[in-house]
Amino acid sequence: MNGRRRRILLSIVLALWLVSSNVVSSYAQTSQWAIKMFSEMGTERMHDFGGVALNAEVEQHFQFKNIYNEDVVISSVSSNCGCTKASATKSLVHPNEIGEIIARVDTSGKEHTGQRKATIRVMFDKPRLAEVQLQVKTYIRADIGFEPGIIEFGSVRQGESVVKKAFLQYEGRSDWALTSIQKTNPAVRAEAREIQRQGGSIIYEILVELKSNASSGYIRDLLKFQTNENDRVSSSIFLPLRGLVIEPLSAKPSHLQLGVVAQSTSITKNLVISGSTPFKIVDITSSDSRMSFMKTNLIRTVHVIPVTFKADGEEGEFSGSIVISTRQSGSNDREIQKIVVSATGFILDKTETSPSNSFIGGGSSKKNPSINKESLDDRSENNEFPTAGSSKEEQNVDFSTKWFSAPLQNLTMKDEVPLNGSWKSPNALIATIL
Repeated sequence: MNGRRRRILLSIVLALWLVSSNVVSSYAQTSQWAIKMFSEMGTERMHDFGGVALNAEVEQHFQFKNIYNEDVVISSVSSNCGCTKASATKSLVHPNEIGEIIARVDTSGKEHTGQRKATIRVMFDKPRLAEVQLQVKTYIRADIGFEPGIIEFGSVRQGESVVKKAFLQYEGRSDWALTSIQKTNPAVRAEAREIQRQGGSIIYEILVELKSNASSGYIRDLLKFQTNENDRVSSSIFLPLRGLVIEPLSAKPSHLQLGVVAQSTSITKNLVISGSTPFKIVDITSSDSRMSFMKTNLIRTVHVIPVTFKADGEEGEFSGSIVISTRQSGSNDREIQKIVVSATGFILDKTETSPSNSFIGGGSSKKNPSINKESLDDRSENNEFPTAGSSKEEQNVDFSTKWFSAPLQNLTMKDEVPLNGSWKSPNALIATIL
């Protein structure tokens, strides 16, 4: 009897295992649609932060794109380790939109030091149930700390430079030292200077400059500090950089499409001019006298300019340039900044239209049979602007694995202007990355 019971029990266990295996396999297959969204962005689902100092603010952005024709909904994001916090930038992702899962490593206390690994579970419930697992790992050092743990440039106007300072403190070997600083962004310059060495207590002052030639957009980068340690894992430590470079003036759209305009009629489209600081529009001119504009004397960071085109002259394509002259708030009359926007469109003869024309209210073209509906519709593309705060898909972050480095002892200030006037001796510099 006991043998029979054991066989029955074994059969039940085997049956449950088979059911469980089938469920897991089926669930994994149904999650492939969600995994493809990460693959679309070339996102690796495993990230190694390497060696991280205490108090360093370290985070990884896992990007994905909704490649489907229906909304994607994230129901939850969780981490199995208290050392890593995970969240989604948005829970509802529309078709063709980009979302991000952000993993932040907690380096604030020595209880999190050592080798750490976390699995992040991203649960989707629309359009179908799915789970995507992301992994991060890091080695948090107890003997090194940064203060502050991140270089925050803030919002910087394009064409201007900004310098930030941080301190690195090491407690351990008396012969420990930095050997080089490596970085990926050519618009970033970094220097390290030893300011204290008492036994195994060593402090470096770190100066980081965002140069005036930085491109507009978000900055999310890392400085890599190489040390004289032999261990590959612990010989490198990272300090994050973050900021936003804002164009002094920008126009949306940068190319104004006025569309198809019937002869002797007019059309009006809006042009949005934005600045990093409040400004006044001094003058608006155009190479085409058929364009007219409305402006105010207000001082603000965003101006909406109605552009009206009166269709007089020969039929066919037309183009012109619009020059907007501005002056910043508080500046004198000589400090004029200009931005140029191109404008194009198509004039259609009134005699070629009828009530059945699909793009201006009637008929087909008799004089110009080569003009077809598709090409005209292309020219009359909708000229709406995104609302404030809408995301830009092109602002992707590229953490290159290629570092540009040089030995510290071979680096000099050369033709660079010192970041700090008190640093008069080239010998005082530990590292200068040009």
